[in-house]
Amino acid sequence: MAAQSYTFSIPQNKNPQELAQVIVNFLSGSEDMETQVLVPDPNGSLCVVQGRARNGGFKQFLGLDKAITVRLNVMQGGQAVNVEIGEAKWGDKAAAFAVSWFVLWPLAITSAIGMYQQKQLPQKIFGVIQQYLSAY
Repeated sequence: MAAQSYTFSIPQNKNPQELAQVIVNFLSGSEDMETQVLVPDPNGSLCVVQGRARNGGFKQFLGLDKAITVRLNVMQGGQAVNVEIGEAKWGDKAAAFAVSWFVLWPLAITSAIGMYQQKQLPQKIFGVIQQYLSAY
């Protein structure tokens, strides 16, 4: 999956730094993922949110694990933010699907579900961002 990138305008009543926390809350709450936030830029203009499935070993075996990286680049003095959702891990899902198809065919079903959930995650995150930015 290629990286997806959108630029959002930040309303005056919103804080671009709070956006990372909104994404963390969504990933840890709604998606039941472990998260971490990295702020490699001392000015706070770049923030990276990473999430991965809890209990990853078992979910990875079933093909139900998810992982995502969201980069927030604050621009125009806080008036806009570019959100880039990085490539997810697809290799292990495809391998689990292929092996399970021939060996443990029920795992092919869970691998297909995992691939679908992983594919939907970026659009869900963009929806959460849009909802946050448009709320009063």
